[in-house]
Amino acid sequence: MAGPDEPPFNGNGTVGRLLTCEIPAPAEMLRRRPGICSERYEREKAEFDNLPWYERMLTGHGRAVGLEPTDALQSAKTFQEACEKMPDEISKSALDEKVQQLSDHATGRNPLSPEQSLELKRQVSFLQDVYTPGPRWESGLSSGESAWLSAQNQRWGNSMAIAFLGPVYGGPGAMTRLMGGSENLVEAVNNQSASLVGAGRTRVFARDAAALRESNARIFTSGEYNRGARLEPPSRTVGGKPAGTASPISAPASGTVVQQAVPSISRQKQNGHVKGSPQNTNRIKQGKPTSTFNGPAAEADRLTQEAWQKGTPVAGRPNVRDYDFGQSIGTGPNGGGQSIVRVHQDASGNIHGHPAGPEIP
Repeated sequence: MAGPDEPPFNGNGTVGRLLTCEIPAPAEMLRRRPGICSERYEREKAEFDNLPWYERMLTGHGRAVGLEPTDALQSAKTFQEACEKMPDEISKSALDEKVQQLSDHATGRNPLSPEQSLELKRQVSFLQDVYTPGPRWESGLSSGESAWLSAQNQRWGNSMAIAFLGPVYGGPGAMTRLMGGSENLVEAVNNQSASLVGAGRTRVFARDAAALRESNARIFTSGEYNRGARLEPPSRTVGGKPAGTASPISAPASGTVVQQAVPSISRQKQNGHVKGSPQNTNRIKQGKPTSTFNGPAAEADRLTQEAWQKGTPVAGRPNVRDYDFGQSIGTGPNGGGQSIVRVHQDASGNIHGHPAGPEIP
């Protein structure tokens, strides 16, 4: 046995010291399931191909060259392209850290601006869709996020109106913005300018401007994908706080689409309750009890998405929700007004809604 001043011995009698260390366990990884990128597009394509030929022809009419014939198909195609650019696997901690940031934001520990929180939600939702697909709970938009989106939508609509009116009639609106006027004031100036263009062109202006605002709102608030949003790597700093220290994830170069909290609209089913659509006309001709929204498709979509977010599940039917808007939003089979929107979610996760509840003469 070695004395106190003598070096210790190993078991084989040689002088030395016993050193120990811990080898860290390999990081847990999330792997992208084969075929996950194309599943949604294939499902939407099959649904579109099942439509009558004349509906397919009319649906794609007037869309820009290179786009899919419907928003749902374009959304699915863009997701597929973005998904395929992601690596086969990522560190689970990269996603966990983003989820924790959302939790810290929701609890007030590390509040983010509406723009930052929406960006973070988009990143988390996209990564979950790619690497951990399946049913999950997603929070709706906060009042701050809704207000921010509304402001963006209004600014976008005003910009479109200025461009549509041209340099002469659009100039006052552009100058109002340049001088620091609010977007409400810019919109009012645009409307005044439009009234000078002529009755015919004014109607076209109002229709196109409203269509842009509605389509813009759908991009931000529905289950559709924001084609211009870029998915940053997990190492991005959000609100002054590092978003993660795990291995960086390559973001799609052309910009990633991101899923919001509200599911996509099932267009064919939804159109069955939109006034003037072929599906709605056919239901009525066939004698099916049919409730119909008062407004156009864009308004019906907005009401359906809001009802899904705010509605109460119907007893015994977990995939059905009701929401009472407190005013007539459509008519029932007997022609009376209805204030409730009932929303159904199908097996694919898409939703469609229709007016419901007691009919008021």
